[in-house]
Amino acid sequence: MKTGEGRGVWIADAGAGSVFHPTLSETNLFWTSRDQLVFPWEKTGWLHLYAVPVQGGTARALTAGKFEVTHVDPQP
Repeated sequence: MKTGEGRGVWIADAGAGSVFHPTLSETNLFWTSRDQLVFPWEKTGWLHLYAVPVQGGTARALTAGKFEVTHVDPQP
């Protein structure tokens, strides 16, 4: 049964990278057709994209390297 009630599915690790820094895009949180939430995170000191299942779990890196993601334009 759907209640419309929100719940947390993920929280950033404490310490460096735990404060939210958005990209320059208008939207910074995406719900994909594969029931993944995609968002920017500075876990490594670089702003990259990560995904976590909407049911909750561990975030996995979608981008990596010595660069920062500045804009996000998801494709359907």
